[in-house]
Amino acid sequence: MTDSGARRFDFDIEGQQVRNVDGTARRARVLARLQAKYPDLSIIISLPGWLQGFSADGVNLLNTTIAAGVRIDTVNVMAMSFGVQSIMSMVSPPTVGQAGIVTFRAAANQLASIYPTKTQEQLHAMMGITPMIGTNDDGATFTLDDAQTITNFVKANGIGLI
Repeated sequence: MTDSGARRFDFDIEGQQVRNVDGTARRARVLARLQAKYPDLSIIISLPGWLQGFSADGVNLLNTTIAAGVRIDTVNVMAMSFGVQSIMSMVSPPTVGQAGIVTFRAAANQLASIYPTKTQEQLHAMMGITPMIGTNDDGATFTLDDAQTITNFVKANGIGLI
């Protein structure tokens, strides 16, 4: 931080790390100390989302981080790898882009509980959405039409990051 002057850190927390309670607590303590020393330090937490939003472990990670005194500036929803069958049976219209929007909305509802004093506009401004372009891990394909769907949603809803 001192050498580069970097003041914006994005923590992409996936897999086992989302469930690592000890690691989350350590990270939160360090980030709280860093933000105390560098008040302009911006923290982005990127978490995997699914059609129902973040996992319980992801919500716990956010709550633990906030409880430690960390100001999270952006919560980024990684909206990808839903499973072709899940998209076909749970999303209307059944596209990867629409699945990303469903996931984002569910995560925004969860954040409304975490940040009860923020308006929907404030929550959207502090949120991001990251799809996986092209062929996803599950075999579904994020197309140019999906990119346009997500872009239109981001623009229409004041989403802070894509």
